[in-house]
Amino acid sequence: MKTLLSGLWIFMGLFIDKVSLAGATDPNVAVLKAQLNLSERQAQELNEVFIQTRDKAQVLRKKIIDIDKKKRARIDAVLTAEQKKKYQNIMNPRFSLEAKS
Repeated sequence: MKTLLSGLWIFMGLFIDKVSLAGATDPNVAVLKAQLNLSERQAQELNEVFIQTRDKAQVLRKKIIDIDKKKRARIDAVLTAEQKKKYQNIMNPRFSLEAKS
C-alpha cells in the first residue's frame, strides 16, 4: 500500500509539474504575497525559489521512479510466479486480485 501511495504521489507531482506554472506565478507565492504583504520584488524572488525547487524535485521524483522500477525488476527476478502474486497481495492488500476469505 505504501508503495502504491508513494507511486501515486510521485505521479501526481510529475503531472502537476508538467501542467502548471511555466512562466506563471507559483500558487504558493500568490498566497504568501497576500498574507505577508510581499513587495513585487519579494514575490518575484520567492517565485524563482519555488520554480527552482519544483524543477529539482521533479528530477528527484524521476530518479525515485527509476530506482523503484529497478527494485521491482530485481524482486520479480527472485520470486516465482506464485510468490509474486503473494508478494503483490502483501504489499498492496487493498488492491488484491485474489478473493479474500
